[in-house]
Formats: sequence, structure tokens, C-alpha cells
Amino acid sequence: MKMRNFVTVTAATALALGATLASAQVIEKTVVGDQIIITEIRTAPTSGIHTGAMTWDDLVLVEKVAQALESDRRLANGLTATLVAKNGQVTLSGSTSNYAQAQLAELRAKQAASPSSVVGTIATSGG
Repeated sequence: MKMRNFVTVTAATALALGATLASAQVIEKTVVGDQIIITEIRTAPTSGIHTGAMTWDDLVLVEKVAQALESDRRLANGLTATLVAKNGQVTLSGSTSNYAQAQLAELRAKQAASPSSVVGTIATSGG
């Protein structure tokens, strides 16, 4: 019964995040002592954006930010980012090929979560 509820909640969350049932999704759950760490639910598993979260609420938050980055066509090429949420705080790290793209990625992340909920920066590897 617990597994069916988990799958139902997972499907409902995926739909709420705009995913289609045909999209590939992966959820990994790691148990360390008495803590459960949830990582990677991807609506676009081939993108350069990777996520991780400590709780279900954190997972929903970090996926909202990832979706915002993935949906902006100006970030489609050149952005590699890791987003990790813990206690409602999203840590953003990664790189792009230019400064404008880095600034846009940081802006989109802050718009999706809220400016005070996002820390970290995107570095540039080019001009």
C-alpha cells in the first residue's frame, strides 16, 4: 500500500511539474542512518541540469527551478548546472559559456523559487 501511494504521489507531482507520463523519470532514494535523501526526478533526463533534495518539499522546489531553467531556450545550449535543495534553500552551481547566460540562469532560478531561497552562482567558461 505504501508503494502504491508513493507512485501515486510521484505521478501527481510529475503532472503538477508539467511532465507528461511518456517522459522518462528517475527517482533515487538513499537512506543514510535515519535520513532519507531523494535525488533526481527528471522530466528532461538528457539536459545538463541535475537536481537533488533532502525532502519531498525540497524536491518539488528544486524541480520547479530546474523546469524554469530548462524551459528558457536561451539556456538550452551551454548550461551545465547542479541544483540541490535543503530546508527550502536551493543551492545553484555550474557553468555556462558566457556571462549573459550565467546571469540569466541565476535570474530564472531566483524567479522560480524566490530571490532569498537561492544561493550560489553560475561560472563562465568563455566570453
